Amino acid sequence: MTAESLNELAPDAGPRSPDEQAIRDLMAREVAAFFARDAAGWAACYLQSDRVRSVMMSHDLGLDVRVGWDALCEGTRMHFESTVPHTSSYRKDIEQIEIIGDCAWLACRAYAESSMCLMDETYETWVLERHDGQWKVVCCDVLSSRSSRNRDRRLAVDAEGRLVGLDARTRAQFDKHPAFTIRAGHLRAIDPDIDRELQVAIGRAGALHGYFEQVSFALSEGQRFAYPIVLERPDTGGREVILITVEDRLTYLDFGKSEETASRVDVAAMVFGLSDSQQRIAQGIVAGQSLPDIAADLHISPATAKTHLQRVYSKTGTTTMTALVRTLLSVT
Repeated sequence: MTAESLNELAPDAGPRSPDEQAIRDLMAREVAAFFARDAAGWAACYLQSDRVRSVMMSHDLGLDVRVGWDALCEGTRMHFESTVPHTSSYRKDIEQIEIIGDCAWLACRAYAESSMCLMDETYETWVLERHDGQWKVVCCDVLSSRSSRNRDRRLAVDAEGRLVGLDARTRAQFDKHPAFTIRAGHLRAIDPDIDRELQVAIGRAGALHGYFEQVSFALSEGQRFAYPIVLERPDTGGREVILITVEDRLTYLDFGKSEETASRVDVAAMVFGLSDSQQRIAQGIVAGQSLPDIAADLHISPATAKTHLQRVYSKTGTTTMTALVRTLLSVT
């Protein structure tokens, strides 16, 4: 972990009480010990009691709740032992501290780029108690608001359409994209018609960034917001799909084949009653392959692939590949 990241735990904010400084020092030690895989140093920051609790929630791994010191310690030990040597970039901002007697409550926001965790951005709540004059962690809740999933094919924009968290790798990839460009911090399509469609979709998504707005949309439409933009590739007979969705109070744009698009096709296959062969055809089309390429991958003749496609059209009520992609990816 970089030295600068630890300094961010205690930015200069004027005079602090001895308790506040002790709490900030404890949090800095906890972070340093965790990333150094120093089990003894990490354990010294916690109250080793059955009352200890941790709750962690991430997109990739779901919900993990550990109650009691033994459960928390065992999970952390396994994590330390399974993690390969790595470099880390980490920053934790303590946004609020409340101290009442021998209890303290912290609200934090952290940003990480590390092989030791799959959480890029987290909101955290920590509860500490003072025992024998020493502050100890008794509860930590860590909720991921952005993950590393499909980072190289996934862009995030805020409600105004500004790109969020655009790293050098992703920027280099999209600088070479033939259909898109990044202009003044916004994703734009080269073709004016596609750009209009893109900006309208981003605008619609931006209006749904709040939790209650998303719930209202899902209840009225029968599904969560998802809008696929389909780019035809006349040179290859294939296409590229950009799926626009909303989560974490951000708009996400998935480029190409991703976990999100694949899972949506799986759901659509069940809804429309597609056979295994028809589902594989549908997955190939959504992934941007041409029908001859799909047939070659499945080791079937082009005529057989075309027959499967016609049956997929019939079951989904579509007649073109573009319409089929939109239908498949709009089912949740």
